[in-house]
Order: sequence, then structure tokens, then C-alpha cells
Amino acid sequence: MPFVAESDPRLVAFLAALVPVGTQRETWPSGAVLDISGYLTDQVPPMDLVTGVRAIVRRGDAVLAFDEPSGTHVLPGGRIEAGESPAEVLLRELREEVGCAPVREPRYVGFLRLHHVTSRQERFARYPYPDCLQLTYLVETKDEAVEGSDEPLVLRPRFVPLAEIDRLPLSAAERGVVEQVLLK
Repeated sequence: MPFVAESDPRLVAFLAALVPVGTQRETWPSGAVLDISGYLTDQVPPMDLVTGVRAIVRRGDAVLAFDEPSGTHVLPGGRIEAGESPAEVLLRELREEVGCAPVREPRYVGFLRLHHVTSRQERFARYPYPDCLQLTYLVETKDEAVEGSDEPLVLRPRFVPLAEIDRLPLSAAERGVVEQVLLK
């Protein structure tokens, strides 16, 4: 039987009116098991539970995809560092990971919920538990994607035509978010 920790009551209330567009269970190299769900909303969740920012990066009729050891992904981004706003993190991570910059203001589209199924690990002690949230934005760029020298886990960044997105081996949460935002 998996370990069950109580979610923050504010998050439970916030999620009550939302339906995830995709969910999957992942086991991280650390052994942590998480249920990851994607939500689309224009409402921002409790910010003290937000630990990172992700982006759907679009260039014309194509979306950014990249590989890393765990598979193919379409949501580059990263953790919020002390003193950074979500917008600052988004710009920094896109520049570092794939060399892209927005051509207009990024649009908030929802969030990913990372819910720990296993007990709290010491290495994640500084993050909210059992739930961490990652804000998700839609970004338009004119840039070519390039491998960032600061990010060895983001490999082969490239723009994939929207018509071919169903061929990418994406996780259920990423696929749900991207398809609902770009193909609806």
C-alpha cells in the first residue's frame, strides 16, 4: 500500500472545480514516486506551493520538443530560485535550456501538480510536501532551438510540426496540456 500524505486543504479546495487533462505515475531516479497531473485554468494556485515553471514553446505551427534520459518532453522549465518571480524563471530557463526568448508576453495556461505517493525524502525537504506545483505558460518565439551548455539533460531541442505531435512519446500529463492548449 503506498504512503498517503494529506494535501494542503487550500489545494484540495482549489482543485475541487478542476479536472486534470492528463495524469501519470512516475518513479524518479531518487526512488520518489509521484502522480503528475496537468491542469488548465486561468486561476493561479497557492503560490507557496509553486516550486517551478514550465512552458509550451511555439514557433509558428510547431512546438518545441526535447529529449532527456527519461524520455521526450515538450515542457522545458525549471525550479524557482530565491528572489525570482515566475516570469524571471521562465525567461532564464528558456534561455539556458534551449536558447529561446518570447516574442510577446507569455500567457499563463495552468499548472502541473506533482503529488508524492511515497514518504518525504530528505533531499526534497525544502519543497512543499506532498504537493509541488509548476506553473505552465504558452510562449511564442521566433528563435531556433539550441542545446544549452548549462543544461546537459536537455538534448536535441527541436521544433516539431503540430500535425506530428501525436507521434511523440509524451507522458499523459504533458500530452494532455499541450494538446488541449495547441490543438483545441
